[in-house]
Parts: sequence; C-alpha cells; structure tokens
Amino acid sequence: MWLRNPFTILRVNDTEDDIQFSTDRFNGDSRSELNPINTGFYYVRSNRRTVALFEKWYGLKDNSTGLKEQDVLQNLERGGALRELNITARFLETRHFSGFCQDSNEFRSVVTVHANCCRYINAKVADLKRVLSDWKKFKESPANETAPFSWSPHDTDVMWLRNPFTILRVNDTEDDIQFSTDWFNGDSRSELNPINTGFYYVRSNRRTVALFEKWYGLKDNSTGLKEQDVLQNLERGGALRELNVTARFLETRHFSGFCQDSKEFRSVVTVHANCCRYINAKVADLKRVLSDWKNFKESPANETAPFHWSPHVNCHHSWKRHRPPRSKLPQT
Repeated sequence: MWLRNPFTILRVNDTEDDIQFSTDRFNGDSRSELNPINTGFYYVRSNRRTVALFEKWYGLKDNSTGLKEQDVLQNLERGGALRELNITARFLETRHFSGFCQDSNEFRSVVTVHANCCRYINAKVADLKRVLSDWKKFKESPANETAPFSWSPHDTDVMWLRNPFTILRVNDTEDDIQFSTDWFNGDSRSELNPINTGFYYVRSNRRTVALFEKWYGLKDNSTGLKEQDVLQNLERGGALRELNVTARFLETRHFSGFCQDSKEFRSVVTVHANCCRYINAKVADLKRVLSDWKNFKESPANETAPFHWSPHVNCHHSWKRHRPPRSKLPQT
C-alpha cells in the first residue's frame, strides 16, 4: 500500500545505486547484504549489470520448485551474485518502507506498507484495511505533526525509463485507480480499454479496498486465469460502477508495451514486455528496448531525429504457431 510518493525517498538521480530493495527487517546498514530482501518493492536502474541479474534470477526462478521468486533472489545474493555482477545495492529502511514483519515507528516518514510475513490473502486484506483506517485517522488529526500514532497489524517485466509520476494524476482526487492498457482506444474513461496490471496506480480508499477484496477473493479461485484476466472480467461485469470506482486508462503513448508500442520516444515513461509468452524472450527484447533507449539518449539530435523501437523478435517467436491473432479494439 502506497501512502506517499516513494520517489521522495529513493535516490532516483544517484547513479551510484543499481538497485534499491525494501527489506523484511532493516539491520541498520543500507549496504549490508545481511538485510533480508523484500521484493514487494524495489527500484532498478536499467543497465547491463541489472539486466544480467534479472536474466540469472528469472532463469533460476522458473526451475526452483517450491521457492518464491524472493527466495531465489535471496539465495543468489547470498551466493555472491551481486558482487560477481558488480551490482551496487542499497537496502531501504523499514522506517520509510514499512511492513508487517517490521513496522515503521514513524507515521511522518513512512511511504509504503507491505503485508509481508502473512500467509493468506484474506488476512492481508483485513489487516491492510486496518492500516488504511490508521492512516486516515493520522491524516485527519489536527495534531498529526506531533501526536504519537501506532500501526494496527501490505511485475518485474516493466522497464521504467522516466519517472511516471510526472504523468500520473497523483494529486487529483477524481481518480481512484489508473490502469495501463494493452491497447489504448483513445478514451481515458472507456472501460473497453483492455486493462494491463503490469503498471497501475491506486488511491487508498474504501472503494479501492472493496475492489481489491473482491478481486483477490476471486483470483485465488479462478483456475487457469491470470489475475489480470480476473480483474478484466470483474470490470466487464460492472464491478467498477457497482463500487463507484473512478478509473482512468493510461495512454500507451506514455505507458508503452509490446502489444502496442509508443511512437513517441520523447513521451514514453515505461515499457512493459506484455504480449509475450516466456521470460527469456521478455528479457531478450527488453535488452533491445534498453539499447534503443540508450541510443536515443546519447544522440545529439534526440530532440528532432526520428527514432523507432527495434522489433520484438523474441516475443513474436515465443508464440510460434500458437500465437493468437491480435484482437481488434471494440468501438466506443
């Protein structure tokens, strides 16, 4: 659960850090690899070193039966993979990036809360509702600058090229949730836009908590469906209107993907390796995206010269003969 903008805490303009991890419990040293990694929140700088790490991590993850992806990464780290790849990692304080394993004691500093150290979705949702209740009490208290408060026991194939908070309406109370899309139909309010859960921004309130309760309650009992499909079915069944949730659908001009590329290098902020079947194919084509982006950034004529993304060859071939035809967008 995001309570404040985490980019005020992250070192987004500091080239020293390749990756910044939240932690289950912070040991006091932001460089210590003894901090237990929490992949509920992390920030990655796109470069050859981090691409190599993700290749290694995802290559092992798919063959590590019984291990969560976080455990696979933790084992890699303990085996010296970060040092081997010359990756500089920063471990984030739970004072800012709180969790159920180790609560932040500072309401005035916390930016996110993760429902870690918790086994079941229903339990996570119930306790996050209490977190939201505590947060609202804190925000509404006239003494919130001085009064003490306590907590009541919160997709890796998206590449961030710029800060997306320059595009999102983070201070606009009109939007409850902002979804990226597989294909954008031109209308930011149209529920006919196909939702993409690779990137979305949620305002914490009763309406969105109710939506996540409904979504996660169905997701765990929807065999054969991805969580994105479950949410799409809910939306098409009228759940957003029923819960009075106001959704904004984000343009692929800014939030690009392999389903529908942004044609504007000067506007794009994220790229999602969607419409792709296998991790190896995603990694290979995201490396080409990174190469394209570097060429654009390094070009002295990047303000005027035309640029194009390289074809997503590996993702195209990942479908082989089973690749489904691209569906046409319904007309609004």
